[in-house]
Amino acid sequence: MISSKTSFIALIGNPVSHSLSPIMQNAALQYLGLDLIYIAVPCKDEDLELVLNSFKKINCKGLNITIPHKEKVFNLCSEISPIANKLKAINTLKLNSEKEWSATNTDVEGFIYPLKNLNLAKKKSIVLGSGGAARSVIQGLINLNLSTISVISRNKSSLDELIKNFDNQIQLLANNCLRFNIQSCPNYFIEILRQKRMHDYRWFRNACCPRNKIIIILDRWFRSTFSCNE
Repeated sequence: MISSKTSFIALIGNPVSHSLSPIMQNAALQYLGLDLIYIAVPCKDEDLELVLNSFKKINCKGLNITIPHKEKVFNLCSEISPIANKLKAINTLKLNSEKEWSATNTDVEGFIYPLKNLNLAKKKSIVLGSGGAARSVIQGLINLNLSTISVISRNKSSLDELIKNFDNQIQLLANNCLRFNIQSCPNYFIEILRQKRMHDYRWFRNACCPRNKIIIILDRWFRSTFSCNE
């Protein structure tokens, strides 16, 4: 029951109308018996600073940050966790004791949590996509000790940025016999993803996904994680 004492948590991004987070988070808050609600707040780039400063003044207990603000929010936080700095992306804010925003990134732990007991060490993986989520996924796969991480991207600029972000780790991992493969995506393959032609998609699985290879799909047409072990 919402009352005059109820506080809120919010998702900040643009757009957010498609998000299922309010349904999931409010169900969890109700189950836990917390006097909180979770809302999605659309926010344009030019309004981001105003919105974050305003939320500090009212009964907001925390924020989730999504596209396109995961990097832009850095300059508006007084504290940034090491993992957020490493990934160059922020997805969670909470107020510290001085009522300033403290930032972190929970994507890596959220990604690997359901995978920890699957014994993926020394297996191969393909990551489809090179945006902000890819950085978290790659770091998670590194933490899980996979033998090969291959990245396929439709966007050369974000792919180049990804290589730059992981440059030191790629070299370190190479010294430890872990290949980090980066490649651009052929146009034909892009059409396979966009049009969801299942006969072509099966060809992709057979050609690119032998047994013991894990596929992490971040492209918005196929947002899911699955294993090709059948």
